[in-house]
Formats: sequence, structure tokens, C-alpha cells
Amino acid sequence: MLDGIFLPGLIYRLPVGFYTILGRDVVKQFVRRIRSEQLIIESAKQLINQKGCQKTTFAELIQLTGLSKGAIYHYVSSKDDLMAKVLSSLLEESNDQFFYKLSEGEKALLNPSDVLAGQMKAMEKPDQMIGKIFVYLISRMDHQTARDALDDFYDSMFQFALLWIRSGQKHGTIHPNLDPSKAAELYLLMLDGFRLRTTLYHSSFKLSSEELSPILTMLFSQQSFLSGPD
Repeated sequence: MLDGIFLPGLIYRLPVGFYTILGRDVVKQFVRRIRSEQLIIESAKQLINQKGCQKTTFAELIQLTGLSKGAIYHYVSSKDDLMAKVLSSLLEESNDQFFYKLSEGEKALLNPSDVLAGQMKAMEKPDQMIGKIFVYLISRMDHQTARDALDDFYDSMFQFALLWIRSGQKHGTIHPNLDPSKAAELYLLMLDGFRLRTTLYHSSFKLSSEELSPILTMLFSQQSFLSGPD
């Protein structure tokens, strides 16, 4: 039997005796910390969606969460750190949705065309929050926290793409001789391009995600393209 701690968007399962081993006060502090962090992240998302990254302030975050200034700074050290945590949360949500659909039997998601189409369409939405934070952090590249956040974001996206490509190879939708790392890098280059195009420019573009996906599907199915070492 397990004790459960249920939080917005999170479920923690604790084994019987957990309270006894660590002490109830320690567990309460752990739960309080998780709840506060989640409240800060969700409130920050709301502010970013309404005002954008530049105009989101800690003063508004304090007012929206009801937490003190000291409590806010206990969990996030700076605005860059806040944006990094929100970005990480958004990426986790996106990955969780993908794997949930996959576990429900939507095997079509293993097709490169379907995965790319879904990701690219998400990038084309004007209110796409990941794109907003991505551009904000790029503008802060002279600060170490922003650089670290972008590095972590790229690494997470790369590992996700790598896992997806290897799954496609396993299920026969991507050529087995394709170099997964090269393909993942190409995938991220195209994602970043769509993300920046949507966030920085407001023109109407002729190249859409629907047109790009079949092209990549064709490239990924060929043995000679991005092939690994013999």
C-alpha cells in the first residue's frame, strides 16, 4: 500500500513508513516546497502569457502567488532562473504528452512526418510560450544563468529527438543506417528555425510545417542521407 501526495500536475507516491523514516515535519516541508515551486511556475506562465517575458516582474509574481519576496527568492534566484524553470516545466509537459499518447497506442507518432508536423505546428502558434522564453534567454546570453538554461534546453530537446529517431528506426519508419545524432541535430535546427521565425517575424510565410514534414520523411528514409559510419 502506498501513501499518495497529490499536487496540481504532480503525483508523488510515498511508500508506507516514509513518514516514520524521515519524520512527518520533513515530509511536510518537502510537500510545502513542491507546492510553492509549482505555484510560482504556474503563476509565471500566466504572467508570461499575458505580458510576455520582458514585462513579467517579481512584484506581479508576488501579488499573484501570495508568497513573500523572501519566499519567491528562496525558490528562484533571478528572473533568468525563473524563465529557465518555466522553460523546463513546459518541455516536460510536452514530452509527457507525447509519451502518454504513445502509451495509449498512437503508434503513428513514431512516423517522422507526424512528429515533425506536431512540433512544427506548435512552433507556428503566435502565443507559443517556449518560443517567447527561448528568444528572451537568447537576448540574455551574456548572463551565465541564461546560457546554462539554453544549454540544458538544447540537451533535453536533443535527447528527446534522439529517442524518437531510434524508436522510428526500431519500428521501421526511419532508415536503420541513418545516424541518429546527425538526424537529431538536423531536427533541432529546423525546430529552432521555425521557433525564431514565428517569434521574431510577423510576415506570412509560404513554407509551412505540412510541406516540410514529407521532405524530412523522404530524407530520413534514404540510406545515403546522414548515414552513420560503415
